[in-house]
Amino acid sequence: MSGEPQRLSVQPTLHDVARASEALAAVLPARLAGAARDAVQVALVEVLTNIVQHGYRGLAPLPIEVAWQERGDTFAVDVRDAGHAIPAARLAAAGEDTFAFDPDDIAALPENGLGLAILKMAFDVVDYRSDAGTNCMHLEKRLA
Repeated sequence: MSGEPQRLSVQPTLHDVARASEALAAVLPARLAGAARDAVQVALVEVLTNIVQHGYRGLAPLPIEVAWQERGDTFAVDVRDAGHAIPAARLAAAGEDTFAFDPDDIAALPENGLGLAILKMAFDVVDYRSDAGTNCMHLEKRLA
């Protein structure tokens, strides 16, 4: 796949996130296989779900725009929405350490940040910015 990015407009409902998940799974590059493919698919669902559940909380929801493109050895995805911005500290804190908890200690389970941690572990590049009411998350995954 080369040339112009492909695009998908997702209505901000969990039902449409499920449909978008199927559509995105179908366009993932063949060179992205196994656990890496599964991780990218889960991470993309997390991004869309977080926008629906948190980004548009208290706001009139507008469609979420997703664009993707395979460029050489990279699969790139851009997600744009008009919801609340992700707090910079929350994004910075999310990472592999988020999963360093005792799963048998229910009281110690983290309440937030698992989706962002999954996202940062699944993609090689996670770049997020929010400007003038538009949020843009740029994601890249190196292909094998």
